[in-house]
Amino acid sequence: YTTLTGPTELLPVSTKVKVTYGGTSVEKSQNVATTPHFLFNTGKVTSSTCTKYRYGFGSYMTFTDPMELLAVSTKFSDVNGPDILTTPISGNTVNVVCN
Repeated sequence: YTTLTGPTELLPVSTKVKVTYGGTSVEKSQNVATTPHFLFNTGKVTSSTCTKYRYGFGSYMTFTDPMELLAVSTKFSDVNGPDILTTPISGNTVNVVCN
């Protein structure tokens, strides 16, 4: 992989791009000739009870209310658990309650 830090001109062929954000990553492959812009969606998550979040079986990270996270399946928890599974929704706010 090559790190892209801003607008980059790509060859007009099928290209794979990976974005890492908030502790996880999402990879997309598309034909740059027909769809020149890569779009990676995020959603706002709020919670007054959750203190940590993680992806899959990864390590917990500190949750700070509110957070903008990639729109992928995410586990939230408080100090006592259990995990609450939700997916941030692009352009919307999801409130998660951990008990």
